[in-house]
Amino acid sequence: MAGSPSSVTTARRHFKAGRRLLGYGDKLARAVLSLALVQCTASAFLYKSSGSVHDPPANASAQLADTLRPVYYEGEHVNVAKEAYMSSTAGRAMASRAVDRVTHGFYGEDGTTASTKVESDPFIEVDVGQAHLIAAVEVWLPKRRCDNLKFGDAKCEEIFVGSSKPLVVELMSPGDNAGARGERNVVSSRKYTSPRSVFFWDHVSETARYVRVSLPGNARRLAVTEVKVFVRDTAMSLCSPSTCAGGTCTCHGSGCSGQRCRCSPERVGEEDCGTDINRDWRYFPLPKRLDTLDARWNAGSLWDTAMSELHAVQNPKSSCSRADVRDGLIGAQAKGAGLASSLHFASGYLALAHERQRPFVFSGRLNYAGTKYCKDKGMLGDMDCYLGPVAGGSCLDLKRRERTKYRGYSGPRAHPNRCAIGKWCDDVSHFKRVPKKFQTQGLFWWRTATVAALVKMNRDTDALLRLEEVKRKIGFVSPIIGVHVRHGDACHTTARKGRCKGLASYLPELRSLRDRYQTRRVFLATDDESVIRASRRFATEFDFVFLSSPEIDRKLFDSKEQIEYRKNLWNGASNVGHKIMMASLYDMLLLGHSDYLILHLLSNMSRLALELAAARAKKVPPFSSVDGPWTNNWRM
Repeated sequence: MAGSPSSVTTARRHFKAGRRLLGYGDKLARAVLSLALVQCTASAFLYKSSGSVHDPPANASAQLADTLRPVYYEGEHVNVAKEAYMSSTAGRAMASRAVDRVTHGFYGEDGTTASTKVESDPFIEVDVGQAHLIAAVEVWLPKRRCDNLKFGDAKCEEIFVGSSKPLVVELMSPGDNAGARGERNVVSSRKYTSPRSVFFWDHVSETARYVRVSLPGNARRLAVTEVKVFVRDTAMSLCSPSTCAGGTCTCHGSGCSGQRCRCSPERVGEEDCGTDINRDWRYFPLPKRLDTLDARWNAGSLWDTAMSELHAVQNPKSSCSRADVRDGLIGAQAKGAGLASSLHFASGYLALAHERQRPFVFSGRLNYAGTKYCKDKGMLGDMDCYLGPVAGGSCLDLKRRERTKYRGYSGPRAHPNRCAIGKWCDDVSHFKRVPKKFQTQGLFWWRTATVAALVKMNRDTDALLRLEEVKRKIGFVSPIIGVHVRHGDACHTTARKGRCKGLASYLPELRSLRDRYQTRRVFLATDDESVIRASRRFATEFDFVFLSSPEIDRKLFDSKEQIEYRKNLWNGASNVGHKIMMASLYDMLLLGHSDYLILHLLSNMSRLALELAAARAKKVPPFSSVDGPWTNNWRM
């Protein structure tokens, strides 16, 4: 399928000729450019060429698998995009917003998006200041307001990209009459014929000064939040306030012979510190080897220190008399809401324990432990039925004594979601505090530490899960993308009511991750059997793996009532709730073992998975959220 050198050269000649003709407004120009695009399409090979990026035909599954070979970036890279120019400007959506180092933004004039008017062949052109050997180009599209619950039924605006209406990225050099808006020669180009959230062109290895993004065709509008153009900074001489907007340039090497970008505590992305973990929905760093650690994560052994201190405060060597005993959680009768939200809430107690240097002992009841399995262990409602001891040592004896005194909370029966423990549900200030010695690491890092210290399976649960055996059984092999599709009771009972989306809505994110990290393996974590059935339609693009019986029975999740409030599940009379608990743990832990993630970060389960994945990898993994940014507490 690869095109011959002569066909590619011919296409490039037609591109150049077409651009020159456009400068004179000649109608022939469009025909010449169209011919060039056709020639480039014909000479392209999937992912590996500098031509077109198509999705595979129905019989191309094995061929696609053979072409996906991760190629990693080594050394320092810098985003050198400087100025931008557009074919037209829609309102206040100026071209400069395409190079402002902010990838967060929605369609519309919200201060972060560059947009043309609706017109024929709209384009945005980015100038990198001088000719550079380009390593990578990224085109970030805005997010849709309709995907964020707080916007209600907002219009689902998006850019349509298909075989008849492609998105084209061109690398260009100055022509004979260059100037600021002058003639351009096309060096290389790539055409995309299916939707993505971010369009990646990696391992470019072409010298150019300009990058043009266009939408050929009539009545089209181009909107982007950012265009990034990365070059390798071998001499470490390119770091500047503009290329390192989310951090500071710090000395590297003897005598400060070079500088590299060091991120501020709440920023990630070692190339440009371009992602704000508290605001951004997506984080897609340049591909690095999976075993590459974030040097900052355990800088000065701070991660090891945090884990050691959290363990020490919860396992006092002597008396547990100073313990902070808690018997209430969020949700009805103070027994918890969803599993992940309850665990997040409890991790706040753990953060307070570290702050006050007093162990946290839970003497209440957790709904998800209200199973016959736990009752038979003499641990009905005990969080430690499934998890490792939340508090150990002498605190275990204290917990047993306090549990016998438990009288429960009557709770508001008419409103089961209302909190029964007063201010503790309203006050989330302790979720936002970071101990002084860890403030250089940021809030996400500290919240991840408290979650990682709390959410550990005990030996009995590990034996029941047989996680490594199940991974082999379903074909869970690294590198792999983990996708959380939350349906089930949430589609009927929460703020997502009537707003749950099918698997097709996740394809733009999946394609972006596949393009960048070169893997088609996808672990599908879902409580909806129809999502599993839908995955078969996309088997030519992705290899989906998922849990099946006996690990999960998805019919148990299909309910018009929230699972945590189905009292027949949590009264110790049956093990139906135990099956739901085990299935939830499988999905949570396997998402946490995934290398790349597509999540619902308004869901506590997704947040928990991101934190567990970060704790395991010792870095923030590449991720995309389909409905909102990460949140530091248990609230939606």
